[in-house]
Amino acid sequence: MKISQLVPAMHYGDAIGDSARRMKLLFLQRGYEAEIYSLTIDESLKDEIKPFAQFHQEYHSDDLVLLHFALPSPMTNHFKELPGKKLIIYHNITPPEFFAPYSSELANIAAVGREELASLAQVADLALADSEYNRQEMELLNFPRTAVLPLFVDLKRYNQPSDPLVLQMFGDDSLNILSVGRVVPNKKIEDLLKITSYIRHYLTPLVRLLLVGKYNLLPNYYHLLMELSADLGLTHEQVIFTGHISPEELVTYYKVADIYLSMSEHEGFCLPLVESMHFKVPIIAYNSTAIPYTLGGAGILAKVKNIPEIAELCYHLANNRQLRQRIISTQQRRLRDFETSKLERLFIRYISEVLG
Repeated sequence: MKISQLVPAMHYGDAIGDSARRMKLLFLQRGYEAEIYSLTIDESLKDEIKPFAQFHQEYHSDDLVLLHFALPSPMTNHFKELPGKKLIIYHNITPPEFFAPYSSELANIAAVGREELASLAQVADLALADSEYNRQEMELLNFPRTAVLPLFVDLKRYNQPSDPLVLQMFGDDSLNILSVGRVVPNKKIEDLLKITSYIRHYLTPLVRLLLVGKYNLLPNYYHLLMELSADLGLTHEQVIFTGHISPEELVTYYKVADIYLSMSEHEGFCLPLVESMHFKVPIIAYNSTAIPYTLGGAGILAKVKNIPEIAELCYHLANNRQLRQRIISTQQRRLRDFETSKLERLFIRYISEVLG
């Protein structure tokens, strides 16, 4: 039989797309026919991903279809109308209120996406979520059968050579605080700036905030952050907005990082936490949404956003070798839970349940 995955957008290096590609390989290894169909496909992936326009030409009612749901798209209604076995994998949608002050368009997209999610409640044979937080959200929407399947993370992809320029620029004695992801309001980058400013003024001038990820999605939010950074007395050398970077650069930013810091107030999974575990970067994160589920007892959870206390903790964690090693050890134990072989066995069990 055939297992088809529907992914609205397939971008190289995107966590959802990479997870879907890993699933396709698993299905092929298990003897299934397998395809991925997408509305938007990067040029580098066009040899292995098919355009969604071909899906209905190749679909049969005895196929199993998986919808990766992370944004509204025409795929949703097509998926609802299919007669055969269906499975949803929910990757979360940021609530619109985070976007509303900066972009009515993105706020509307998020609102429509959450409405589409609710409309899928009675459609699928099983709804999987990549975190317990996401699963609980679906349960509140009356999805009858839900379960958790964390993102497939191919750790081999991080076996990249270091980027010499990044090493030269940031591999010094400064305290490097790292944050990875799009520069968007739910990430609460303003809190990271405040923490960095406190460290600079009261603990050490040798501190740097590395903000790795695209920052042009919401220009109004980015400009607000630039103004706040200047008001806090932070220079362009102390706050680095990298924009989109290469895999080699990403690996190197993790290698030069002393701490991974997240003050985000909404995450569906938060892949950079797993990446930080892999690179042995100690984590401090605000206790919000999916964060505690992904950490699973590893790292350090901040239950209250006390800027001075978190800043002091960052400094202490960067300079206390014993504490640092203890935190890294908890993260290494948690990392084993994301081993591909474990997740593959779990996923095949879910597939078998759906197929009966």
